[in-house]
Amino acid sequence: MSVERLSEGGEVERKILRTADERDADGIVMGGRKRSGVQKVLLGSVALDVMLSADRPVTLTG
Repeated sequence: MSVERLSEGGEVERKILRTADERDADGIVMGGRKRSGVQKVLLGSVALDVMLSADRPVTLTG
């Protein structure tokens, strides 16, 4: 299995999805953390945004 790590600043959700498209990735694996409902509303959730927008499987770890 080929794995590539990428670190880049900016609009995280769009960059994750764009990078997956550019590399023709079969899936996306992301680390997640548990947040309360209030924290999710105030801070947002990149993992949730990616899961709802991705056109390929997304696996969350952590």
